[in-house]
Amino acid sequence: MDNLLRKDFHRTCILCGMRKSIVMVRTAKFTNWKEWFPSFGVELIVFSMVFLFAILAITPDDIPAGKYLVCYFRKITGLDCPSCGLTRGFIALCHANFAEAFRVNALTYIIAPFFAYRFIRSLSATIFKKYIEISLPSFGIISIAILAFLYAFARLILEICMKFHLFN
Repeated sequence: MDNLLRKDFHRTCILCGMRKSIVMVRTAKFTNWKEWFPSFGVELIVFSMVFLFAILAITPDDIPAGKYLVCYFRKITGLDCPSCGLTRGFIALCHANFAEAFRVNALTYIIAPFFAYRFIRSLSATIFKKYIEISLPSFGIISIAILAFLYAFARLILEICMKFHLFN
């Protein structure tokens, strides 16, 4: 049974034919905070703040960054950029409002798992000095990037069509 489970976490490289592990447990190699901070500390602090703000915020207006950060794409074109709504979507996702997260920006579902993985990776490296490394195949990463680009492009086209009333 153990060998059967281990096979599921391996793949064969198309180019070189070698078996590679998709999920690996690695040991974090740091002895003091000067080695820990650049590798895991910055990431842990940033993602902790992101999750803390998203969980504590009841509405996106509760986050002070919205008052100080400007979307230059929207300022110049008057259109929502493809990433508009990610903050609102992330807040909705952290409050288990899945439909609202999808409505404001579907890219939330692509970016949020990455944030969660990196947060858990940094936290486990800090506490246990071990972390899980996930090695996605190249075509998987390219597929996700193409999907995100197509969504962003379609969202931008729809935004232009709605602004100029091309659907009426």
